Amino acid sequence: MEDKVGLLKELQELDFELSQIAGSSGKLEDELDQCRVERDRIQALVDDLADEMSQIDGQRKELKQSVLHEETIIARSEGRLPDIKTQKEYVAVLKEIDTAKATMRELTTKLEEFDGQYNALAEDRDGKEEELSGLQSEFDERSASINKDLADLAATKKKKDATRDKLLEKLPRAIANRYRALSRRRGGMAVVEARQGTCTGCNMNLPPQLFNILLQSNEIQSCPHCSRLLYADEGQI
Repeated sequence: MEDKVGLLKELQELDFELSQIAGSSGKLEDELDQCRVERDRIQALVDDLADEMSQIDGQRKELKQSVLHEETIIARSEGRLPDIKTQKEYVAVLKEIDTAKATMRELTTKLEEFDGQYNALAEDRDGKEEELSGLQSEFDERSASINKDLADLAATKKKKDATRDKLLEKLPRAIANRYRALSRRRGGMAVVEARQGTCTGCNMNLPPQLFNILLQSNEIQSCPHCSRLLYADEGQI
């Protein structure tokens, strides 16, 4: 019976180590996800700025075409002036020129505004792209390190899983099944020490007779309160 208790203790310690591996792997994966989220956030900002710049650039091109159109009107109208015969027609052409010049001034002012917005966006985008480049470098470096650590943890887990399976095979099927069920129900802690008359799993006092049995015989016993499997070190006798 002592061997079975020893196997259970070893199995519980192994499961504790596997739990730590799972926790470490989870933290590393969370860290990698956080790095990826931050990188993607900056990338989204860069994309949004690029889209806004594209829209403004389209408006700039339309304004430039409109300015060229007004310049064409002015040039054509001014070219007609020497050939005009009547005062009325001359005044009408001058008015046409003035109107085109006024429109062109308005268009030029709007174009300058768009140019300013475009340049400001370009400066902001360049800054974000520089930040993104730094984040990408950090992400690549950290990702490589994390993936290596995850691979090492996975290899360690594989070995411990194999050891765990062998330990379970050495136990009687009923005890192995009982251990599995308790481990699921008790958050992975199926085997605990009975210390000074108390179950360290639930911190409840054990019946004195049960504790004495644990001290004297090393038989597999269960806590009457939490059902965990108990053992007691000989040093308490």
